[in-house]
Amino acid sequence: MNHFTVNRWRDERYHGGDGTRCTLDQRVGEPVVEQLRPVTRPRLYEVIVEQLCGYIADNGLNEGDRLPAERDLAAKLGVSRASLSQALVALEVQGVLSVRHGDGAVIVHPPIEERAIKALREHADRMPDIIEAREALEFRLAALAAERRTDERWRPLTLLSRQ
Repeated sequence: MNHFTVNRWRDERYHGGDGTRCTLDQRVGEPVVEQLRPVTRPRLYEVIVEQLCGYIADNGLNEGDRLPAERDLAAKLGVSRASLSQALVALEVQGVLSVRHGDGAVIVHPPIEERAIKALREHADRMPDIIEAREALEFRLAALAAERRTDERWRPLTLLSRQ
């Protein structure tokens, strides 16, 4: 970590010894620790969810109302149908929509935009834990399968692998 010492009052530009510039918001003489954090960008489907929630609210859509066809929505939003589909699935998981093949996306419970986005972000925050648990399970399942392997069960698998 780089440490700087402020030589001026608040919001002044400071040039570090290595030629770097930074804006500092500290008092004279206090050490400042440069703290850089990753920039968080929403995923495209999260942006689409926000837009769809806004669309539902702005148009006064209620339970039982249908969203426009996926093809039309994707074109209006300027996104692929795959990205739109991710957003629709996210809203379906939250109980906002019911998506049925041939019937389209039907509103089940009109969303509260902040709650919908918060639920998406909380899910994203849990993903590393879910992946870690899945890896542990898969490893253990593979070990058990190897232990319990019999020649009788192995033979069809070797035949499949040769095809």
